[in-house]
Amino acid sequence: NSSEHNHPVDPIQKIDRQVLRESCKRKATSNLISTRPIKLIRNELMNSVSTELEHKDLKSVRKAMYIERRKNLPPYPTSFEDAIIKINEFQDADYLMFRGKRFVHLPDDSTFICLTTEENLQCLTSCTDDKFKNTYINVWKYLISICEKQSLVFKIKILHIDFEICAIETVKEIFPAVQIKTCRFYLGQAWWRKNAYNDKNNELQIWLKSFFGLSFIAPDDVEDVFVELISVCPNTSVGQLFSDYVLETYIEPGCLFPPILWAETPSSNPRTTNGAESFHSTYNAQFNSAHPPIFVVITTLMETQAETITKLLTISK
Repeated sequence: NSSEHNHPVDPIQKIDRQVLRESCKRKATSNLISTRPIKLIRNELMNSVSTELEHKDLKSVRKAMYIERRKNLPPYPTSFEDAIIKINEFQDADYLMFRGKRFVHLPDDSTFICLTTEENLQCLTSCTDDKFKNTYINVWKYLISICEKQSLVFKIKILHIDFEICAIETVKEIFPAVQIKTCRFYLGQAWWRKNAYNDKNNELQIWLKSFFGLSFIAPDDVEDVFVELISVCPNTSVGQLFSDYVLETYIEPGCLFPPILWAETPSSNPRTTNGAESFHSTYNAQFNSAHPPIFVVITTLMETQAETITKLLTISK
């Protein structure tokens, strides 16, 4: 019969691949952008009974998911300058807004990009209780200017920070009355790297470990306790190498990191930056590449901000 169609029948593998692709493409856009495609693919495979799919099919599906996600975002910028241009062009677009409010802020000189919300700024101002100095200064000043536009006063009393000279100097310059508390964990790491004597049962090793107790006493007592430690050194020729480093870097007047930054008697106040480190670890794990496009970064931070809002509301109760 000439009216009959004789199309070739699609193989089962092709049909299964198409079903998987369409299902994953839908979930790629309906789920958070930080959800890795492979995770969505695995979830679909868990519910699939197909035995015809091959590994190359999964690669094809994953590529289709990336393409589908990119349809919801503008073309990815190819450089920092290109990113600035595109953000200026699209900063009022829905995908760059967080719950209808601006999330992306650019200073007049466009030297950096600030991602924050009104809730974050209110939290910063209510907490009264590229690592170059100019960059740090510009960031702090820009945050202050954003707060001023919203009639908020940005004031910091206590700031936990690690041992970055530029960061510390900048904070002191912008907030002269701030109390800086450095991370006790990083202090221990720095001292341990300098403490290369590894004979655990030796008196000298026990003496060297005593230095780690300096961070648990009052800043005004550090120098006196240090002198006492030096007086009982079991091996001056070896111990002096480490003690001189501690004295010149952390104790004597004019040193890089005076005791007021790192010494404190035991209290309930945190003395580490573990909270920030934990956030960075979780944040980095949400990306599929070392250098994700700026719009993917912004979208991921918006998703994170949704969780942050919940935490802020909990704190305020």
